[in-house]
Amino acid sequence: MTKYPALQPFLLLLLITCLCVSACSVRKGGDNTFSFIQMSDPQFGMFRKDTSFEYETAHFEKAISEANRLKPAFVVVTGDLINRPFDAPQMAEYKRIIKQLDPSIPLYSVPGNHDVGNVPVPNDITKYRSSFGNEYYTFKYGNMMGVVINSVYLHSPQNVPNEAKQQEDWLINTLQNVDHKKYKNVFFFLHHPLFIKEENEADEY
Repeated sequence: MTKYPALQPFLLLLLITCLCVSACSVRKGGDNTFSFIQMSDPQFGMFRKDTSFEYETAHFEKAISEANRLKPAFVVVTGDLINRPFDAPQMAEYKRIIKQLDPSIPLYSVPGNHDVGNVPVPNDITKYRSSFGNEYYTFKYGNMMGVVINSVYLHSPQNVPNEAKQQEDWLINTLQNVDHKKYKNVFFFLHHPLFIKEENEADEY
């Protein structure tokens, strides 16, 4: 955390569990609020060690169905979309189910270590982009800006130093140029928590 002081003034939304679903309401202006849903770790293939994913399918379909009922402003899935990086059936199942979300509700995918590899190499990043899109980006809703980053670059950048540096430069530039009159809320969405108890704690799994 201390390596990235530009992050400190901003509100962080950090959560990682096995298909966790959480909801948040944000003041949009006046008495109006909007709600969004954060999901994490659908991780197709985890429970049966990549032999099948019926369990994950049932739970993720239920989560998407609930999102359709609640009608949030958007949904964010914060990483570990699949269990085995670039497994074609797992990726296809994730993409099949997210299409069940009401098309009026945007869904934003965030990379986790199971999506790009625990210690990715440049080709892993290329494959992720071709499969899921950019690994870091911003999106906006009302007076909120969402900032999606690839936390694997923070956790294990040793084989992708150029990509990690590009994200860092992009992030600093993005934060320095936020229009705070327009965007009163800035949320970060990433897979790894920056810390669990204290910002200066030692790294751990």
